[in-house]
Amino acid sequence: PEHAPFAGAPIARLAPTTDEQREILAAAALGDEANCAYNEAVVVTLRGPVDASRTERALRTVAARHDALRTTFSADLDELCVSDADDLRLEQVELPQSSVEGRRAAAADWVSVQLETPMSLTHGPLFRAFWLQLDAESAQLMLLAHHAVCDGWSFHVVLEELQRVFADGDGSGLPPAPSFADYAEAQRDSADSAHREASAAWWQ
Repeated sequence: PEHAPFAGAPIARLAPTTDEQREILAAAALGDEANCAYNEAVVVTLRGPVDASRTERALRTVAARHDALRTTFSADLDELCVSDADDLRLEQVELPQSSVEGRRAAAADWVSVQLETPMSLTHGPLFRAFWLQLDAESAQLMLLAHHAVCDGWSFHVVLEELQRVFADGDGSGLPPAPSFADYAEAQRDSADSAHREASAAWWQ
């Protein structure tokens, strides 16, 4: 089947890729080095009592709001495939047993390796979250994404919403989030409409 690579993650919705995504995907498909150039990450240091389970729940709440964060692509890269939010998990990273400074250095090296590791555009995930425990009172949260599904502004939105979810417990105070799949379909429909109008004008 055309979408067999996604058999492990239930697909909630299919939509066309946008013009901007197709440019990125075409470049990323040139090879691993080109693909890695589109890896983006943000690392946040959390201090005080830190709870990985609570953070994972908050991340799932945010991911459930934004279908772009749950997206992979069809084999021909012409469709984006939105999976269920339940697929997101906070991945625990084991750091060596050493001083806090040593663990911070190991964490920085680990982050660099992830940025240089290509993501599968078809299998995903293209948005991932990692938990790096530095000591009993501090940890690092790393969010890693492919630029085709999350850019710098998107990271800002994700972090802002995470703070809001932590504040109110369930994100119920957040306004509805726009759907990227809706945007992609609207872009396609607009292009189709413009093409039909141009064709009709040519024949008049």
